[in-house]
Amino acid sequence: MPSTYDPLLRLELQATGENASTWGIKTNNNLDLIAAAIAGQAVVTVSSVDVTLTEANAAPDQARAGILVLTGTLTNNVNVIVPSLSKTYAVFRQTAGTFNLTIKNAAGSGTILPTTGTDLIVCTTATCVGLVGGLAAAVSALDTRVAAVSASISAANVQIAAVSSQVSVVGAQLAAVSTQVSVLGAQLAAVSAQVSVLNALNIRIIE
Repeated sequence: MPSTYDPLLRLELQATGENASTWGIKTNNNLDLIAAAIAGQAVVTVSSVDVTLTEANAAPDQARAGILVLTGTLTNNVNVIVPSLSKTYAVFRQTAGTFNLTIKNAAGSGTILPTTGTDLIVCTTATCVGLVGGLAAAVSALDTRVAAVSASISAANVQIAAVSSQVSVVGAQLAAVSTQVSVLGAQLAAVSAQVSVLNALNIRIIE
């Protein structure tokens, strides 16, 4: 039975009893390819047309690399097409030109890289997602929401200040009314005293 190849990293899966004299060589080759998938680097030059990463069974290729370095001068929007398999790529964009550079898989959708810098791209069989770019978008959305909340708080503070001012005015008016009530109370007390005096005089006359 001949060797087969795993679908994710295209490593050689040796059949039982096969490659008796070369088993060690093939195993070491598999280990080299696994190392490349984790920490290997592939330099990919882009310009004006889509680029499909190379794939090879049991041999070095671009699609297996854990790190993609994208170079060149963009003169058009370009897709870098990776296999429609689950894989994570650390991507360094070192290109000139302001066009979009998208990492996508052959069967699905992708993600646009930041204009400069790096991104960590996680691909499934259906899509590729940029974790750093996605986080930046989430932070930007959060900043927008925080700004909106801050504006609402500022507006509420203005309204509270207006209400506080009105309360102060009402307090002053109540104080003025209280003063007037005190004056009226004093006047009523004086009138009551005069009435008492008059009542006493009437009683004396009658007597």
